[in-house]
Amino acid sequence: MPGAPFTPMLCAGAASATACEPVAGGQALYFGADQPRVVAAMLVPWSALGLTGPPPTRRLKIEISARSWYRARWMSLSGRAPEAGSADPADWRWARLERQ
Repeated sequence: MPGAPFTPMLCAGAASATACEPVAGGQALYFGADQPRVVAAMLVPWSALGLTGPPPTRRLKIEISARSWYRARWMSLSGRAPEAGSADPADWRWARLERQ
């Protein structure tokens, strides 16, 4: 897979052990940290979500998950394993967008 061990990636669809199709216009930034913590930020363009801008309600359903090296541990916003949580939008949490 492209990138060094501490390189966060924003992939269109599911990432695999050998490929990550980047999200057009997206950004993944690593701020640096000592193990075992990794601090990163993602910028996801509205177009990657099929939108031209924030929804009128200013609300989105989201799921965020991550896996450790060798897939030994994981964490997610829904509390479900990443594959199961990402596949089931019914369990995604609502996020309210702040106005800028």
